[in-house]
Amino acid sequence: MDEYLETRLRLIGGGVQTTLVGIASLQFGALGFGGVLVFVGTAITLGGLV
Repeated sequence: MDEYLETRLRLIGGGVQTTLVGIASLQFGALGFGGVLVFVGTAITLGGLV
C-alpha cells in the first residue's frame, strides 16, 4: 500500500475513534473533556481527508 494512503487512512481511523470516545464521554457527563475530544477527533479526521 502506498505510504501516503496508509498515513491518511490511519489519520481518518484515529480521528473517528477519538470522536467516538468524545461522544461516549459526553453521554456520561464529562462535557469539557468530551467536547474537546469530539473537536480534536473531527480535526484529525478532516486532516486525513484533505
